[in-house]
Amino acid sequence: MNQFRRCSRPGCGLPAVATLTYAYAQSTAYIGPLKGNDDPHSWDLCAEHAEKITTPMGWQLIRVPSIEDDEDLMALVDVVAETTHHYTPFEGMRTGAKAEMPPPDFGSAAPNAPFGHKPEEYVPNHPAHRGGKKPTQRGHLTIVPDAEELDDEPTDDPDSDTNTTFK
Repeated sequence: MNQFRRCSRPGCGLPAVATLTYAYAQSTAYIGPLKGNDDPHSWDLCAEHAEKITTPMGWQLIRVPSIEDDEDLMALVDVVAETTHHYTPFEGMRTGAKAEMPPPDFGSAAPNAPFGHKPEEYVPNHPAHRGGKKPTQRGHLTIVPDAEELDDEPTDDPDSDTNTTFK
């Protein structure tokens, strides 16, 4: 039984002839000959999809022709490995270089303030912590006197709510 690798594109069952590999740190995509090992960060493509593939805006696409010589292949692997290495902030710390950062001031931070904020600078933004009272709205119901009451003398008694209707 002859098994062959298929194209990774959905719905395509053609045999794979190239491998697509992304170098995310450099925003670069490499299309080269079919790799022998199965890498979870690479995709096998058929000839049609390898020819038509495009990269996201701002990315670079590098097409690597098939390489027959092992020395050339190893040189290409070394170049790709060098370009994918990126500097991390902690690498300088390994060599003994000291970071130029002031020491943190733990005593002046508010209990719930984000790190480095002084209590007078910190104003919480969460609705539960926002201060101030909202202005109260007037009720939507008002007391309107009856027509009979308009004819009578007004009473000074605020507790008498006879002959009143609500709208």
